[in-house]
Amino acid sequence: MSNDKSAAMTTKQSRVSDAIPSIDDLTSLIEVDACFEDLRRTSQMGELAAKSGCEHLAHLYNRGSEEVRYKIVAGSGLCMPPTERRLLLEQALRQDSSALVRHEAAFALSNFSDDECGNLLCVVGLSDSNALVRHEAAIALMNVGGERAIPYLAKGLLDDDVNVVLSCRLAISSIYYRARQTVREQPDSSC
Repeated sequence: MSNDKSAAMTTKQSRVSDAIPSIDDLTSLIEVDACFEDLRRTSQMGELAAKSGCEHLAHLYNRGSEEVRYKIVAGSGLCMPPTERRLLLEQALRQDSSALVRHEAAFALSNFSDDECGNLLCVVGLSDSNALVRHEAAIALMNVGGERAIPYLAKGLLDDDVNVVLSCRLAISSIYYRARQTVREQPDSSC
């Protein structure tokens, strides 16, 4: 191997090892993992124990960096009770300063298929200032949206971002398909 290639490999390896965070740099993220694990364990211990764990997670979210908030929003589905998770996701979509966190909240809200969640995705998600969040809200509505979402998605067809337009088209087609399937599955009452 030539000296130039050897020096370039050494420089690249040095940059990679410099990029690996230290344990101290990861303390707050590790604390989130510990909280997730505690919630998994305490979920069998009853509602009070789970509520305490959720409060701790909410505290970490409220004082955390973007990275911490993202990890909590992205990873809490496996350990948080649905009601508390839903509240956290709604707060994140409505109020988080990070588009990445709001995007992840919109994605996670697709696990809740009720009218209130659909309305939140329509009113808040599709009107977000960030195209990534609008796109993800439309994709979530593709899975959980009802016919009431169509006027909001139709406005999205006029969005400046081509990905939002595409996502709105996909959502509208899925909602139409589900509505058509529901009509087909209903028994004929004309007899």
